[in-house]
Amino acid sequence: MLRAIATKLIAAITLQVWVIDDVSFPKDGKMSAGVARQWCGALGKRANCQVAVSLHTACDAASVPISWRLFVPKEWEQDTGRRCRAGIPDEVRHCLTNLPSDTPLRRVVRLAKMRQRIEHDYQKMKQ
Repeated sequence: MLRAIATKLIAAITLQVWVIDDVSFPKDGKMSAGVARQWCGALGKRANCQVAVSLHTACDAASVPISWRLFVPKEWEQDTGRRCRAGIPDEVRHCLTNLPSDTPLRRVVRLAKMRQRIEHDYQKMKQ
């Protein structure tokens, strides 16, 4: 459904920029997919929340969501029972979200293709 809406809206606006943004959803419990104590932009502090990363096309008149992805916190990575109850597929994994905001789109795409290798190396360097 998101694809159908995006296709219609993209035809109606002139693309000027790509926007990659995160959105946080404060939560009280611990069972919703991806909930963890993390930075919650909606509250302006660390809190129990879900975070989604979105890709939009935008112009002065409109913003069209192209894709959304739930951020999976590190503590969800190995908790198979919790992942199963929340409906998170095995192939969805934790990934780092610390690229500078001015990273060019071509670089983001290239890095996304190499993401697992980069994150593996990063985790090794931290040890």
